[in-house]
Amino acid sequence: MFTSRSLILFCICICLFSFIAGCGKSSSGTQNHKDREPYDGGGKVTGKIQTRVSSKQDDGTVHFVFHLKNESGKEKTFHFNTGQRFDFIIKDSQGKKIKQYSKGRIFTQALGEEKVKKGEELTYKAKIADLPKGKYTVTFWLTAQKEDLKASRTFEVE
Repeated sequence: MFTSRSLILFCICICLFSFIAGCGKSSSGTQNHKDREPYDGGGKVTGKIQTRVSSKQDDGTVHFVFHLKNESGKEKTFHFNTGQRFDFIIKDSQGKKIKQYSKGRIFTQALGEEKVKKGEELTYKAKIADLPKGKYTVTFWLTAQKEDLKASRTFEVE
């Protein structure tokens, strides 16, 4: 029969195995979008969701708006694994990554969703200051589960 010492050791092993087996993989199987770099492309329509990026500059700051317009004819729900709703990368004219929005940021670790009624637009705003003079490309993408919505825009800092 088991001694109390063997039983305690067995329980500890089961607990450790359960902990290790549960770490490192989400139950939904979705990937983390933080370091995923989207392709370069302008605004587009994907599944009847039109995307685009607009920008304006004032006093050394570039203000961006990432637009997602629901042209599907029905309400669209986006599901998120964290509080992060979008990400963007800014590259210089040689293609070198200058900035990524999510780098160095911490987002809430809670599931969320955004609903967009038919014909309505969802927008996300961001700004960046102190870019040196030059030409850049910004690419935004939505970090929702099972979505591939992105848009790019070229701009110049003078």
